[in-house]
Amino acid sequence: FCVSGTARHSTAARHQKRQTPYQANKAHDAAHFRVALQIVSFILPRWVCGNFGAGCLTHLTQHTPMNVFLSYSRVDVEHVQDLATDIGAIGFTCWFDRELSGGQAWWTSILQSIRDCDLYLFALSRSSLDSTACQREYEYAHALGKTILPVLVADQVSVNLLPPALCQIHFVDYRLKDKAQTLSLARALQSITASPPLPDPLPPEPPVPLSYLSQASQDIQSSADLPYQRQAELVLELKKGLRGNSTVDDALELVYKLRNRRDVF
Repeated sequence: FCVSGTARHSTAARHQKRQTPYQANKAHDAAHFRVALQIVSFILPRWVCGNFGAGCLTHLTQHTPMNVFLSYSRVDVEHVQDLATDIGAIGFTCWFDRELSGGQAWWTSILQSIRDCDLYLFALSRSSLDSTACQREYEYAHALGKTILPVLVADQVSVNLLPPALCQIHFVDYRLKDKAQTLSLARALQSITASPPLPDPLPPEPPVPLSYLSQASQDIQSSADLPYQRQAELVLELKKGLRGNSTVDDALELVYKLRNRRDVF
């Protein structure tokens, strides 16, 4: 079983995308717009209060800023960072998982954050729809009765094939991240209703999402003999991992460990 020597660099190569002058100008304008949005969100309430009295401020702040849980796939982290920045500029508290480790403690923290949030925001992409962790997160949020807002962050998503918890909800298009879409996001956040109180009793917690590579890693590093059938299965799993943006590095490491086993056929 051999692997191309260029596989190590496949992740970096995929992320090296050239921007056209038009795309660069749009990104530049969007960045300036976000700064302006932050300034306005800070100054406007104080200007209204100073010129028209504190009573007028009530109309601007009648929607208490909500605690937003942002669910996303690791592949979309660049889109999600911009989205989280805009949500914060609008005046909402945005929480999203920045840890790369898994395990029970990590998953327990995720579920607690979902229970604590006022709004569950799902970053829609093919990667997040294929992610086991994302699937279990939005299913748990749906079972808790959380208010869910899907936000489209990438292309190649079939709206007609969305899961039941998402297909009946109007989504916000955030693929371009320009001024118009940022304003649409702001309007959606300001008009949305916060989640109701948690149900009693709470629904069962979903199990920890383990990657198929987790079991592969355990088997490859085990001191026990690997039967031929399991070795063939591991080869197929590692090939799948090498094709994924978020798993290529881990899969490549496991390939070398598998090749170094003495019982490889």
